[in-house]
Amino acid sequence: MISKVELFYKPVEILNQLSSEYTAEMSEAQSAFLCGLLKKHRPKKIVEIGVAAGGTTAVMLNCIDMLGLETQFYSVDLSENFYRNPERKTGYLAEECKEKLDRPFNHVLYTGKFAVERINDIGKDIDFLVLDTVHSLPGELLDFLAYFPYLKKGCVVVLHDVALQHYSNNTDSFATRILLNSVAALKYGVGENGSRNIAAFVVTDDTEKYIENVFSSLIVTWKYLPSTEELDLYRSFYNGHYPAEYLEIYDMAVDMNQKTVLRKANLKLEGFLKVHRLLSKMTDKKVYVYGCGNFGKRYYHILERCGIDLGGYIVSDNQNLDKSDKKVSFLSDVELDCEKDIIFIGVNTPLCEEICSELQRRGLQNYIFPDKYILEYFKYL
Repeated sequence: MISKVELFYKPVEILNQLSSEYTAEMSEAQSAFLCGLLKKHRPKKIVEIGVAAGGTTAVMLNCIDMLGLETQFYSVDLSENFYRNPERKTGYLAEECKEKLDRPFNHVLYTGKFAVERINDIGKDIDFLVLDTVHSLPGELLDFLAYFPYLKKGCVVVLHDVALQHYSNNTDSFATRILLNSVAALKYGVGENGSRNIAAFVVTDDTEKYIENVFSSLIVTWKYLPSTEELDLYRSFYNGHYPAEYLEIYDMAVDMNQKTVLRKANLKLEGFLKVHRLLSKMTDKKVYVYGCGNFGKRYYHILERCGIDLGGYIVSDNQNLDKSDKKVSFLSDVELDCEKDIIFIGVNTPLCEEICSELQRRGLQNYIFPDKYILEYFKYL
């Protein structure tokens, strides 16, 4: 079941009164979605994991003030200093907000430790949880599973950046989406006016009944590997709150991802070394790219950016040639110096062997036929 929430914009105006060029990590519409949930549910105990400059914290404090709530509010962040400007403390905008509003708040900011280490300081009966941290796996899944035993039934869990992979170059930033999709709960649908990158759900009896789904989601490939210390801290906490079969899933996820993350790192290194060796072969040579389709133009652009001396494109004699493009020549029209010139085969893989055979037939041996791994690596540069 999906519900809508009425956006509440008024509390967001506090950001205009704060000093920094960094405000909230959320957009205006996303902040209004968050405030709409606060207005609807009027929580008594809020926990926010992920603070940064404290802009979102400031919006929430202003919303609490406007609604006249007497709310316990805890903000948690591993970093003691703002990640974009280490000269500023994490959450400094929240402190500015308190000064502007000039009223006492029951608000505590915890920094310098993992979120799981703050649970006992915060205690149970949390009825509003905001997860806005790394967005990459295992990230928010670890924190949600840690805090879940301390959430009241009916607790609202807000997830920021549930579609970040579509709005940035971080295509594997889908931790909050994985959590949203795997949890059994009453869910708040996409808001209007640009708030589609934020979502929420309400904890129900089914959330606990099917919490195994969230543990199982930890098996999805992780973007990063937490330290052994961090993984042990979370496991130790889970051990005191979940049955043994869930711990087995956690251990399996850790083991599989430790191996996978290491394998991916080795593949990236090997790809880099192959490209480095390839570019080294082209040093002090004039390079022609064979093929001027999508692949050829892509490779030409990359080689040009790498500082390679390029002589232009070469195409087969039977191709239609745009006479206005001075960079493109037929193979039979190009006079190559076999000592100083080199051909890079920049076409789709199935055509490479055919082109290499044609070059050999013409007595041209000085060419590079990149293997499929280099071609794949070049695609994503």
